[in-house]
Amino acid sequence: MQGRKLKIGVLTTEAVKQLRVIVTAGERVVLEETRDIQPSQPFIETVELSADCAAPAVLLRVLSSDGKEMIRFRPEESGRSLAGARHGPPPPAEIATVEELYLTGCT
Repeated sequence: MQGRKLKIGVLTTEAVKQLRVIVTAGERVVLEETRDIQPSQPFIETVELSADCAAPAVLLRVLSSDGKEMIRFRPEESGRSLAGARHGPPPPAEIATVEELYLTGCT
């Protein structure tokens, strides 16, 4: 969510027919679409929310063609930032012992 704009993206690992995407803000439905989705053609839409809509009021639901809920997501509003990117292990020459080198290779 950036300002009042909400970008919705749903990506599948296989082709899914008649996938239904519903986004609500409180009691109001802001997006409801049914589409065929493939890994090469994800569902991506941007909707504008009302000024008084907070992140926890937004709910994303993704339903299969038979109505089974596949995804349910509600963003959290927090002051925390996301963890930084994970860095790889140090080069082998910088690893102190053979055991540590072996265990580093196992992860």
